[in-house]
Amino acid sequence: MVNADGELKAAAVLLFGKNPKKFFVTSYFQIGPFDKTDSDSKFQDLVEGYIFDKVKSVMSLLKQRDIPPVISYDGIQRIERPEYPEAAIREAILNAIVHKDYTDSTIQMSVYDDKIILWNPGKISEGLTIENLKAKHPSKARNKNIAEIFFKAGYIETWGRGIEKMMSAMRDYGMPEPVFEENSGGFQVTFVKEIYNADTWMN
Repeated sequence: MVNADGELKAAAVLLFGKNPKKFFVTSYFQIGPFDKTDSDSKFQDLVEGYIFDKVKSVMSLLKQRDIPPVISYDGIQRIERPEYPEAAIREAILNAIVHKDYTDSTIQMSVYDDKIILWNPGKISEGLTIENLKAKHPSKARNKNIAEIFFKAGYIETWGRGIEKMMSAMRDYGMPEPVFEENSGGFQVTFVKEIYNADTWMN
């Protein structure tokens, strides 16, 4: 992944560089747990490093501290059930990393008691709408080299099915479908935990 002058391309630095933040200052992933309002921030975590390993790092952090599994017992057997389907959250994180505009702001994940909001500074590709994304649509990667590496590693598909997979995973988990929006020049996904919370939040 070098250019005609033998220099590393931006994608190579972001994917495998030890410190991509040195060249792309907003390449980190920002996670902030909140109470009821945006003014009730508890703390924040910054997940840095090369982006190829970032999905694993973010998912691990979420499990450990921000959205730990719900624990129940069947007799003496301990049962752990994630609050949200991991497939949906993982797909949203992958989508944000692959389609991020790395010249813009950071990816921001806000975790509340009743919802998760993930904002990515990457606009929807020209010619697509929110409704298009919910149906079968062509895959239009902003960062083609990054998308190609993630595809070859088996992390993503090239068929533009990420939104569909998020929706399906939430439905199968008995939870409301995610809410997709264009917000502040970026793309936002909101996962709401309960049906009644979804009705309240969207109204």
